[in-house]
Amino acid sequence: GNPHTEYWPNTQMVRYSGGYQNGTWDGEGQQFDEDGSLIYHGLFKGGKYEGQGTLWFNFKDDIAKSGKTQRYEGSFFDGAFHGEGRLFRNGEILYEGGFEGGEYHGQG
Repeated sequence: GNPHTEYWPNTQMVRYSGGYQNGTWDGEGQQFDEDGSLIYHGLFKGGKYEGQGTLWFNFKDDIAKSGKTQRYEGSFFDGAFHGEGRLFRNGEILYEGGFEGGEYHGQG
């Protein structure tokens, strides 16, 4: 898609930067939270995570809010973990293997 930058309402903080097609996020892009922290880098299709990407978890209730304690690297389908991927916690692999619809699937 065409290059596109989208901002959080009433701010100069970038919400999305990347490909854009037919009114939605499409192609390679980056998504940011309201604080400006990167939360996803990878492929989008129809506004959802689709294909290869990395998602950082930022738990608002976690004491370590500023330190993203979990990360997923791998394949997405329709916005969910799907296919082969790795789930990390504090930099260590928590699970490596198959995912389907956001859940562990098969042998890890």
